[in-house]
Amino acid sequence: MWGLGDVWNNESVRTRLGCLTGEQIGIQGEELYFQQGHMLWRPDTNLIYVLLDSLQSEGWSAFVDTFQPSDPDSDCTLVEPTPPSGVQVYMQPRGRFGKLWRENDWLREKLGWALVHYNEHGHALPSEPFGGAVQDFERGVLLWNGDVCFVLRADDMSWTMY
Repeated sequence: MWGLGDVWNNESVRTRLGCLTGEQIGIQGEELYFQQGHMLWRPDTNLIYVLLDSLQSEGWSAFVDTFQPSDPDSDCTLVEPTPPSGVQVYMQPRGRFGKLWRENDWLREKLGWALVHYNEHGHALPSEPFGGAVQDFERGVLLWNGDVCFVLRADDMSWTMY
């Protein structure tokens, strides 16, 4: 159904992912883009998927979301880059994505800084909410963020989007 059905009709996707292991469910997730990747929060399993820009093997990982509202929202020892005028603004991620990013040096190096999105009042947002769907398979996951479908393959940890 929704965006997942169109992707599932692709024979190479069906072959790689294998059989269904659960029902397709609707989710209200969050996402955040970085200089060199993307994070997606899947609330039904409390996982944060990290997708690196290079669409190759070992290009994604899943981490348990340990964020609590009482956690610090930033680390003042990490100095954000100063962009030249007219260039996209990047910052330290906040919230659940920021906690994972700050606690993992490898992720910080691979992803770079978070792309800043602002609300109508000019305040930086910690992430972008989305209404989408997710479906688990024997060898991977389909996750639709309401715009594109991410195909996460567990056999080689590669991913693509449709």
